[in-house]
Amino acid sequence: MNRKGNILTENFVFIVLNLFFFLALFVFVVKTTSNNSSLEETYSKKIALMADSMKPNTEAVLDLRKISERAESNKYPFKDVLDFSKGGNIVGVKLSKTTGFYFRHFSNNIKFEFDEKNKLLRITS
Repeated sequence: MNRKGNILTENFVFIVLNLFFFLALFVFVVKTTSNNSSLEETYSKKIALMADSMKPNTEAVLDLRKISERAESNKYPFKDVLDFSKGGNIVGVKLSKTTGFYFRHFSNNIKFEFDEKNKLLRITS
């Protein structure tokens, strides 16, 4: 006789738990996609792979407006976003003072020219 009350309670608990799970999943996805580290990793690998795949006497240009906007939102100076100071063919991208991602490329005769005004990176071999 009390069976109707149990079904209603079980369904309510099931719906609340599902809502909690999907809310937690949504928060995780939003937090992961807006994270600086994924953008730093993407751009440092992209720059290093472009440098490795270049043939001699070629030039490539990479637009850095997306990471400049993220650096500005973090109040980090755009001139410090790219870091080639580690030596040993290492490309670093930093979008805040606390984070940064470094990736090694294998090409030795590569020159990087950072155009801060136009937010471009010229890679020449």
